[in-house]
Amino acid sequence: MTELRRVIGQLSPSIAETLSTDDAAFSYVASTAKFQMRLDGVATLKVDTDATVVSAGVNTLALRYDPVSADVDTAGSYLWRWRVSLPSTKLQYTEWEPLEVIDEVPAGHMVSIAQVRAYMQRRASDHDSDSILLDLIGQATAAINTYTGRELCDMGTLTRRVRMEAGQYRLSVAPYTLRAITGATIHPGQSDAAVLTATDYLAPESFGSDVRLASSVTLTGVSSSTFGVAYIDITGSWGLLVTPSDVKLACVKTVAAWFRREVGAVTVAQDEFQPDSGNPWALPYAAVALVEPYRMMVIA
Repeated sequence: MTELRRVIGQLSPSIAETLSTDDAAFSYVASTAKFQMRLDGVATLKVDTDATVVSAGVNTLALRYDPVSADVDTAGSYLWRWRVSLPSTKLQYTEWEPLEVIDEVPAGHMVSIAQVRAYMQRRASDHDSDSILLDLIGQATAAINTYTGRELCDMGTLTRRVRMEAGQYRLSVAPYTLRAITGATIHPGQSDAAVLTATDYLAPESFGSDVRLASSVTLTGVSSSTFGVAYIDITGSWGLLVTPSDVKLACVKTVAAWFRREVGAVTVAQDEFQPDSGNPWALPYAAVALVEPYRMMVIA
């Protein structure tokens, strides 16, 4: 069988296969079967559930399994097989087959593979280049974020260490975009590390990059006393929750342009993505025009 792919939460279509043997007299009548699935590289089964026997006869056994939500709730590379219990009580196992569960739009990606595929007018069933497209989407997202100086998509929940000048109660998280803070620790890793409460800081407003600390927070620490700087670990939700439609289009155009150069991966440094760099992997001007209004301008 060809490799199966499912988006997280995708339950249909059913997984079905008809088994057969070279022995024309072999009978599958009264056989039962289980569907088994495990994460690639892990021995523990994630799924070990009874399959539906559609038909059982001489030389053939038609099986079907209808996934449930718990089967496809986590992205990853999985392996699956059938375990057939014959009337003789003997067990028959099929070979492990690959099954990929993907996040439709993973954190740090502006668009989905399906959106790029549709723009490029590729068949929805054409998955041969999915791994390349996913890599290019991530690279294009990073390039657009670098160019604009903002994070224009959901980056997920992360903990980032931010440098702040000693004595400054206002710190910038740029070029990151912070939309919500769930926790913060000042002077992390130091003997005087302190966990801050929600009343100790003020998160930035939409598109903001400045975090303000309450005057009651002690900024003086080992690092600030010695080197004149302090650090704070901020845990929270980063990036825009919803990517603007024109930014999505810019990402799709960039991926399509890069893909047509027919390379397997993009590994150039981020500063080479700038549209005026002359690099063949620069952002297409059509994409630049779309994201230009979002570009953060630094005024000296």
